[in-house]
Amino acid sequence: MFINKSETNQQDLRIDFWPFDVRDEYNAFPHQIDIYSVLDKEFSVAYTVYSSRFLHGKYKPPVSQNYFADGLIQIYKHNESLLDHPEIQLGFIQNNNRILDYIHQHSKVVTDQNH
Repeated sequence: MFINKSETNQQDLRIDFWPFDVRDEYNAFPHQIDIYSVLDKEFSVAYTVYSSRFLHGKYKPPVSQNYFADGLIQIYKHNESLLDHPEIQLGFIQNNNRILDYIHQHSKVVTDQNH
């Protein structure tokens, strides 16, 4: 799924995910969602979002929180479309914005001054 830059989304992003197979519910692949995003004009970033099945300790969201990655798993299980769930799309967008903010705050673009 592609999500274009918008008022709520700092940059374009792509969400790649594996289909959920009810015959193999222990398959780890659907619980790993790959994200590709524009970071800046010339740079991109790729990272993986995991469902709560693979998160532990302080990283595991409380059950009461509607964790967007778990929401995607529920969509798989009910054979629904992510396009019909803007609240889950927004979770991915907000997470991506937080990651981009963190990278911008803790990095510096270095250019070659000789060219």
